[in-house]
Amino acid sequence: MLNDMLTMIVEALKKPNFSNLFTIINDQVQDLNDTLDTMEQWMDIDKAEGVVLDEIGSDVNQYRGQATDEIYRMMIRGKKARSSSDGTINSMIESLSKTLNCDPSQMQILSSIEAGEGEPAAIVIKKIPITTLNQVGMSANQFMQFVEQVVPGDARVSHVNLDGTFRFSSMLNEVETSPDGLSSDGSDGGTLSGVLVTATDIQLPI
Repeated sequence: MLNDMLTMIVEALKKPNFSNLFTIINDQVQDLNDTLDTMEQWMDIDKAEGVVLDEIGSDVNQYRGQATDEIYRMMIRGKKARSSSDGTINSMIESLSKTLNCDPSQMQILSSIEAGEGEPAAIVIKKIPITTLNQVGMSANQFMQFVEQVVPGDARVSHVNLDGTFRFSSMLNEVETSPDGLSSDGSDGGTLSGVLVTATDIQLPI
């Protein structure tokens, strides 16, 4: 009798209606898997967006304010990174590089004395990844807010040197192709230099 019952089940499963049922179930399971995959990806701070990113920030008591998703990610990373900063220049570089999600070699911080200015308890930012700031739309003054969060309480930021990458052609009266030259369409080319002194700007809630 058991064999007869198993044969009946097998035969029933061969009917078109049962095939359609399994197709529907398979589609639903695939949709569920896709949703779970998306949820898992959004727990990654670099992929989370909107309300999900707000929840990640809330877990570390870092709130968005008016920041975009791109800048908010930096704010969250910065909140986490600052807890390990001990006020030394190396730890400041490490903390800021984690905040901007860049390599520490893209940043350079010197004491004012090392920079030849001689002011005690002051630091000079000699190098920052300008391209990274431009990509997320962060102003230099907003970046200064992150710097001030990792500077020891008895020190101050003297200024930030924004060393650009722009270069003129090294060959007189000849065209030279270089990623640091003039832009061809607004998406490439070298960046200009500048010097930033602390000023008023839109404040981030950090």
